[in-house]
Amino acid sequence: MMNRYDELARLGKAIRELRMSRSLSEPDLARKAGLTKARLNGIEAGEAEVNVLELATLAKALEVPTEALVATAGL
Repeated sequence: MMNRYDELARLGKAIRELRMSRSLSEPDLARKAGLTKARLNGIEAGEAEVNVLELATLAKALEVPTEALVATAGL
């Protein structure tokens, strides 16, 4: 069973990999998702909790369904 920190790390890694596969920089994705670069960095590093609205806006900015983003993270 995964703990909370493992889940956050997996989600952050999935977001980072999708961002990089789309050739987006952190500032580019942060801008598209309406987040600060520092907030996105914390999410990608698995150090920040992600609320549902942030998850949905990140998925939209990455042009994937929210469910696909969660599935990519194995959650």
